[in-house]
Amino acid sequence: EPPSSRASSIETTRLDREPRSPTSSQRLLAAGTVLADRVAGLLALLLIALLLLPLAITSTAAMIRRLGKRWQQLHRLVYVAAIAGVVHFYWLVKADIRRPVQYGAVLLFLLGIRLVTKWAPRWPRFQKFQLFHSFKSWS
Repeated sequence: EPPSSRASSIETTRLDREPRSPTSSQRLLAAGTVLADRVAGLLALLLIALLLLPLAITSTAAMIRRLGKRWQQLHRLVYVAAIAGVVHFYWLVKADIRRPVQYGAVLLFLLGIRLVTKWAPRWPRFQKFQLFHSFKSWS
């Protein structure tokens, strides 16, 4: 038989071969990775719940009066909870991460506005801009 037909028969034999099934260690590694992803996502969700629970409990008018200035300090935990929520959403999505990245960008934008409206009036360089004074009611 000519050499060219012999080579093509070898190639077709290689292509016709069934794909190898993963070894037990590869299956265990894959299961461990999936489990680690699930545990990380659940821990982020637990963190969010633990951060939001005191915020929900202390949101009544009586608790606001009772806590005074400490109420505002406590309610700054909402920023940490929002960041943890975006991280949790990112871990939850496996293939298409565009939506968690969009949520993260919106959160970053809103936190940036919050930072600028809180600190810009104190910076002499920014006091000449009236834009920051109009946002003062937001803070």
